[in-house]
Amino acid sequence: MGLPPWAPTSRRTLKTLGPALLFIAPTALPETDQKEHWRRPRQALSQRPTLASISRRNAEYGEEFHLRPLTIRPVRKTGFEALRRPKLRVTSDCMTPDFLLKALTTATAIVALVGQGAAREDDPVAPPAKSEDAPLKPALDVGPGYTSEEVTFTAGAIAAKAYLALPANKTAGPYPGILVCPEWWGHNDYVRMRAEMLAQLGYAALAMDVYGNGQKAHDPKTAVKLDGALKANQREMNARVLAHLKFLRERPEVDGAKIAAVGYGSGGDVCLQMARNGMRGLGAVIAFHPLFNVVPSQPPIRKATAKVMVCNALEDPYVHLRKGKVEAFRNEMASVQTDLVIVPFPDAMQSFTVPNADIVGEKFRIPQAYSPEADKRAWGLLRGFLKDLWGPASPSDEEP
Repeated sequence: MGLPPWAPTSRRTLKTLGPALLFIAPTALPETDQKEHWRRPRQALSQRPTLASISRRNAEYGEEFHLRPLTIRPVRKTGFEALRRPKLRVTSDCMTPDFLLKALTTATAIVALVGQGAAREDDPVAPPAKSEDAPLKPALDVGPGYTSEEVTFTAGAIAAKAYLALPANKTAGPYPGILVCPEWWGHNDYVRMRAEMLAQLGYAALAMDVYGNGQKAHDPKTAVKLDGALKANQREMNARVLAHLKFLRERPEVDGAKIAAVGYGSGGDVCLQMARNGMRGLGAVIAFHPLFNVVPSQPPIRKATAKVMVCNALEDPYVHLRKGKVEAFRNEMASVQTDLVIVPFPDAMQSFTVPNADIVGEKFRIPQAYSPEADKRAWGLLRGFLKDLWGPASPSDEEP
């Protein structure tokens, strides 16, 4: 009887787990089913469509954008192959009791984990695994084309721990400034990556911390709680955003007369609300897949001054399962004469600009998905919008 391809092969491991291997081998399956089962292993994570599309997207953007993999890292092939385990099939020819299936699954997991350890022992230069929750490390020079620094300041009732990315030796400053407001997850690696991408284009970008103390949610329940607390107090939310704007405007590298805000998901709603409130010093707002939740400003205003562009995901159930939500938003913004354009994105869902949206959506069973085509189109619209607003930020933007 041959061993399955995921079983460990080192002599020490075989000696230790010989009885277990004999126990978990699929002898209960007919020989034809065994061959068919091992012929169809699970697809490697690095070859799944989501991560493959991210790689294609990186190739399309090129070095100019310097996309770092951040929290989306392909799993080492050796480690993942060791973790593969078969799914035992119960057919009319082979009926296995439930308790035996549970025992087989447990034994399989043990052997797989030991096999992973053996594979790592065979590879002395294997890098240590990195956790998604690893603390963010400040870096004064994190890549070509931009520099960055951790910044802390008071924002309303909180201490904001934000992240500032600046162009590096591309053009002489001062640079236009852009606030980057995160999704409901809070100040994570993704919002930092977007700030770095904007800095490479020649903008001074501040990744915002609207929850305070660098808080970020790791599950939807916490995200809803943090986002709800933020938006329940409109005055406090306005004070936090205004503090970020003032901090960015007062930096010597920034042209204080040229400030815009970019928001993603619920962060897009935050930026849209600031435009609706007529926040002074805010010249433009760009919102990607927002939820279109905007309320009248207090105190009332007559005319909004910021130009607004919204990238609307037409397959977002948070928005389009409720009829008239976008139209109500349009009417609310029209009541203060907002210069507004809404760009439809067919077949795009919530978080279509976030590379790991599929993984997170599957993990928590929430309707969101990444779309590399829509993401690339939205980024191009952002570049064109800012170019029309202020002119080219760098020599690279002068090219078509």
